[in-house]
Amino acid sequence: MKLDGFLLIVAKGTQIISGLLLIRMVTSLLEINEVGEYYIFLSIYLFFSLIMLNPYGQYMTRNLYGWKSDNFLSSEIKKYINVVVFFSLLGFLLLLFLVKINIIKLNMLKLVFCIGYLIFVTINQFLLNSINSLGYPKKFSQITIVLSVLSVVLPAFFIFFENIYLDKVESLLLGIILANLISMFLCYFYLIRLEKGSARKSKKSDIKEIIFYCIPICVYTSLLWVINSGYRVGVEGLIGLTAVAILAVSFTVSTQLMSVVESLTIQVFQPKILQKMDLQDKTIRAKYLSQYVNETINIYFCFSIFFSLCIKYAFLVMVSSKYIDYFYLGIIAIWSEFFRVSCNSLSIVYFSENYLRKFVYPYLIAAIFLILNFVLIKNNIFKSINLINFCAFLILCSNLICFLFAWVFKKNIANINVCFKFFSKRVLFVCPAFILLLFIFNVSTINMTNFIIICIVSSFYLALFLLSLRNVSVRGI
Repeated sequence: MKLDGFLLIVAKGTQIISGLLLIRMVTSLLEINEVGEYYIFLSIYLFFSLIMLNPYGQYMTRNLYGWKSDNFLSSEIKKYINVVVFFSLLGFLLLLFLVKINIIKLNMLKLVFCIGYLIFVTINQFLLNSINSLGYPKKFSQITIVLSVLSVVLPAFFIFFENIYLDKVESLLLGIILANLISMFLCYFYLIRLEKGSARKSKKSDIKEIIFYCIPICVYTSLLWVINSGYRVGVEGLIGLTAVAILAVSFTVSTQLMSVVESLTIQVFQPKILQKMDLQDKTIRAKYLSQYVNETINIYFCFSIFFSLCIKYAFLVMVSSKYIDYFYLGIIAIWSEFFRVSCNSLSIVYFSENYLRKFVYPYLIAAIFLILNFVLIKNNIFKSINLINFCAFLILCSNLICFLFAWVFKKNIANINVCFKFFSKRVLFVCPAFILLLFIFNVSTINMTNFIIICIVSSFYLALFLLSLRNVSVRGI
């Protein structure tokens, strides 16, 4: 058990380092327009992945244990792979049509890469998460480490050894696709071997059940895509690929930082609240939900302040020097991420009380707000303003609107209140570290002295924060 925990920590650390190295490599080796093109590509991938494939993937995940027990696992995995390939080919035809009518600008090779990326990355992520969900953390950690290393090594290899057939973006994509392909085969053959005895042919799927399960998720993920990824497509049409690159890099840095905090927070606190969801007394259930929401949002708030104060140094380390002047966009992105992950915390309230469909409305309102403002920009309503800054502000406002409406709507679901006394105590506890960070906010170069100072102050903040978790409690709600 201790070995499994250690491997999970190593795998998570390797995954984080891999993500950071990939951002650095993309921003250093690719020109700004190429970076913009790469992030447009990712937006297209996320559109098809989140809307067409993710809902069915969640349905599959829900039934994994039963299928494994009944020896249906291998046949259901094969069925999932067939579904992914089928919808990916439909996506290819749709993309081909959009290219023909000049809505999307992609050459045929990039179209092929897009479908390859969609097929292999989607299948690999599902199979890898399935290994973890079925209770095999050791194998999950081992394959995650392999994938993380290959996801940096293979793209770097293909970019450095350029050839006349592929440009840098295509070389990058080829490396990522191959890394996921290798990981996919490792996951597939491991899962197939888990079945005891001979595999059985899967039961006939209940299409109606699948559709009713997937439609609400599909609507939710499509709105999520509009707010957090779809803006890149809109920005390209309004301002160009350079603006896409600047915004995408700024938000990617912030997303990486906040995602680490969110992931660790969920791992620590979510299992505890999930155990309380079956309590019959709604008042007691609301008390535990209130503790969870206050605790998690407070953690995100403290780290948002911390990341805002050291974002310039994060840019110096994580991205190419040509993006350093846009570090202030990283601060906007941090607070956009704060409202996004805080909204994710509120989702547990809707989930607990079986109001998930109502949770779609905040995202719908936020998506409409963002789209309407992009339409106004296209019609030159906003003149004499910096459109890159304005677009970043719009994304922040969209996530803020989503959070506010999610908070308002939940009042009819459960009595969840903010404990301002708890919030202020926790922030005051870590305030000395924030004051120290103010003195190093204007660090503009990477050298050993600055690095040591940042490490000392960051360690001081983490020590204070961990002490605050122990000494400042939210139990009194």
